[in-house]
Amino acid sequence: MNPEQPTNNRQSALFVGAFTPEEAERLNSVRTHLYEKAEYLDRVLDEQRLRFVRFLVENGDISDGGDI
Repeated sequence: MNPEQPTNNRQSALFVGAFTPEEAERLNSVRTHLYEKAEYLDRVLDEQRLRFVRFLVENGDISDGGDI
């Protein structure tokens, strides 16, 4: 196999734009880390929302639904 030849469709699309193999690999790495970071940020936001709801329940601003 030719080392300059793309190994998958994503790389194929990158090579069409005349990216070097190193640039294509870097772009793939950035894409992967972007998705990982987005998942992490979603978890952080969920935790912040839960903390806020706990605060509201503890201060009597909303009910936890246990007294229904």
